[in-house]
Amino acid sequence: LEALGLRVADDDIDAIFETMDTSGDNSLDFTEFKPAIQHPSQTLAEIERWTASINLTQLVAVGFLEFVGNDRPFRKKDKSGNAGPGGDDGTQRKDPLKIISEASEDDFNSIADAVLDGCKKLLQKYHRELKVAYEALKKQKLGKANDDDISKFAINTMSCGTISAFYEGLGGRVGFPNVKFFEAMNKEHKSKSKFLAPNYKIETCPADEWKIVTTTDKSYERQYEGHSRKIPNYKELEKSQKDGDSKLKDVEIIAIILYTGPMYVLYNCVLRRWPDKMFEELNGNFYTATIHCLVSGITKISKITRIPEGLMLYRGFGGLKLPKEFYVAPEGGYKGFVEWGFMSTTSDKSVATQYTGV
Repeated sequence: LEALGLRVADDDIDAIFETMDTSGDNSLDFTEFKPAIQHPSQTLAEIERWTASINLTQLVAVGFLEFVGNDRPFRKKDKSGNAGPGGDDGTQRKDPLKIISEASEDDFNSIADAVLDGCKKLLQKYHRELKVAYEALKKQKLGKANDDDISKFAINTMSCGTISAFYEGLGGRVGFPNVKFFEAMNKEHKSKSKFLAPNYKIETCPADEWKIVTTTDKSYERQYEGHSRKIPNYKELEKSQKDGDSKLKDVEIIAIILYTGPMYVLYNCVLRRWPDKMFEELNGNFYTATIHCLVSGITKISKITRIPEGLMLYRGFGGLKLPKEFYVAPEGGYKGFVEWGFMSTTSDKSVATQYTGV
């Protein structure tokens, strides 16, 4: 490029590389390079981020499982075809890959048909969810415009889910992560778009927050001068764990540290699909790997946490009203709702009061 008289900034080169490196291995092979130069569009990148949340690997595996069968053991047979003693318990587990290797062409056609049918249903499900999400955004925009006409003191209704959303699990909300968690989390935090963290009253961006937590460069910490936040070294925390502790992985520790800072704003925005403008500006980045690691880390910690008897916890709300499900039970159901986001609490009532805006 320089020989042609073209100069490209390092940040632009990094951004282009991140889009092209779909495998996340920090290198480009020909299969990645060819489509990248054929379709060098931001639109493609946004669609890829969305489709990355669809767990097609699991779908294919389930298709083969239908053919292989379950894990029930079977008795070995001797040369005459009679059931023999097998292993120590007279049984041996089926070798699923051996069974697949012996599949006929007709078998594979049946498997492929099952996978394609499942893929169609899965894509339809994700399409419905995407459609619902954007319809909700549209309604929120219209509602906000109408409210502004009526009163500047309008209060938004809290975004929440029902019991069916609970049973769909985290994967149903943000998709399933790339198992190369660190690389995936790094990609999720490349944005340099600024956002405001209400509790810190500062503007920051995902790229800066990632560098603060994962590198030794602490120059970014200057923005926290005057705040009580202390940012620990995640590698030291990982080493300091003792036997009997939760044994958190490095990616789980990183996710937890990120959440204790301003990034909680974007993670909860993804989960709640609100505020609508902020959610739109994420351009399909659901922070899938980060949120999965965060949930995993919190789950591990909860297993060894002992809550003192009689402990009272508080949570502060401001500018929101509770949904009707909190007061009126649906037919055959119960009062209550599913909180989409991470619901932080405190034992200090004054801290909770600060979040109400009172």
